[in-house]
Amino acid sequence: AARVLAVSAVVTAAAWGVSRAIGWSGTGRALASSAVGVIGATVVTLGGLAALRVDELRTLRELLPARLRRSRESGDGNGDVGPLRPISPRRTRGDMRDGVE
Repeated sequence: AARVLAVSAVVTAAAWGVSRAIGWSGTGRALASSAVGVIGATVVTLGGLAALRVDELRTLRELLPARLRRSRESGDGNGDVGPLRPISPRRTRGDMRDGVE
């Protein structure tokens, strides 16, 4: 929870900085400030959660369709071997889970 709170504080500061830089004195500026703020907040949030290795980000990534995920053939050293692949007749479920090919 502390990691997510830390990322939230950074995101808040970033969004506030964007709104101060662009301003909100008119409709166009307010819409631009909101759009840039949302995009910036998303990038900072995902980057911060990835940098701090928050487990919930892995869960979120697993919910994405396989075509949107990066294919990581070699894995990340944490037992994650990338997107699931069909099991061929020569492979067992244990081979797929252990990353053995």
